[in-house]
Amino acid sequence: MQSANSRGSSVVSQQPAKLCGQKEKELMLRERITSYEMGELDPNDTVSLFQELIDSGLAWNLQGHYSRTAYALIEAELCKA
Repeated sequence: MQSANSRGSSVVSQQPAKLCGQKEKELMLRERITSYEMGELDPNDTVSLFQELIDSGLAWNLQGHYSRTAYALIEAELCKA
């Protein structure tokens, strides 16, 4: 959006930057983790979430429940290490 300043030249107004790329992906992952913790994910979405956590390495850095569950899913051959 542009507006004219007192001298007549146009000025581009500052608008909040939209989330993009990595930040948007992190926000979506946080939302999925919250949904998992609230019991809102179906089994397929849960496996998908844990595969993403394994791939990113987060499964091993979050609370112990996450690493134990990730390991169990790998052992059950539902996720790949």
